[in-house]
Amino acid sequence: MGKEADGIRGDFVLRNDKITALVSQNAPLRRANMSTFYGEDGVTPGCLYDLALRDKQDDQLIYFGPAGQRGQVSYVKIVEDGKQGECAVETVITAAKNGGVYKRHEYRVRDGEQGLRIQTTLRNEGKAPVKVSTKDAWTRFNETGERDGVTWADAVDPDDRIGYAYGKLSAPGAGAIADEVELQPGRC
Repeated sequence: MGKEADGIRGDFVLRNDKITALVSQNAPLRRANMSTFYGEDGVTPGCLYDLALRDKQDDQLIYFGPAGQRGQVSYVKIVEDGKQGECAVETVITAAKNGGVYKRHEYRVRDGEQGLRIQTTLRNEGKAPVKVSTKDAWTRFNETGERDGVTWADAVDPDDRIGYAYGKLSAPGAGAIADEVELQPGRC
């Protein structure tokens, strides 16, 4: 995908008629590339590494972590195989592996859509309230900003004429999602 594809054997490629995306597998010490993050929590399995329009194949993304996802995960697997016009992969971090907080990120593409949908579920399976971050993270863009709740980034090379954007959507009847929320025991 593009000039700097970050995929390796075993990663997950999600493709529809408009885009191609790559989600990293759950492999020991998996990083987007050698210079993305260092240290014990620098691994990023189950995160989005590449995203490009199919007709351009000019990926500029290095890492996108929903809710700031970094560190070890429990598993990454296919949940929708694409036979019905959409495909999806999920990344799960069990509560036992994450201090009592269950996390699930589902990456989904549908034919006819020029974007990737990411749905994150956070659930407190512990016995006490806990604060969790919902702030998404990405790396290595020269120009970034935010407007009307949408975070955007411009291409690393302006001649490529490509950019990225993401925003948070809440469920019907729910309020705006803060960058940090407190989850009560047993609640999402």
